[in-house]
Amino acid sequence: MVEGFLTAAGTLILVVGILFLCWFATKKLAGMGQPGQFRGNGSRIRLLDQVGLGPDKSVALIQVGRRYWLVGVASSGISLLAELDEETVGEVVVQGGGQTMDFKQLLESFRDRKK
Repeated sequence: MVEGFLTAAGTLILVVGILFLCWFATKKLAGMGQPGQFRGNGSRIRLLDQVGLGPDKSVALIQVGRRYWLVGVASSGISLLAELDEETVGEVVVQGGGQTMDFKQLLESFRDRKK
């Protein structure tokens, strides 16, 4: 009788341990897809913002050091839309009245420049 109890208790502890490891692994992996949170050696590359434009299409603002890239992302690939520097991003902040512009305003400002 004691043998059966020990076997059941050991099995229960093993199952709870496996469930805990699965929970821990998913918790760690869940943070990897969030903007600005890269793992590993990506400390110089940051995804500042991303806006969905439709199914499988988006525009992203990426910072690498002191440079910024506006890229289009689609299922067919990634395209460079504009290369920005700190001055350009600084001009956008000044145009916003000293406040940081949101990503939609940033896109509209570049659209207006192209016209």
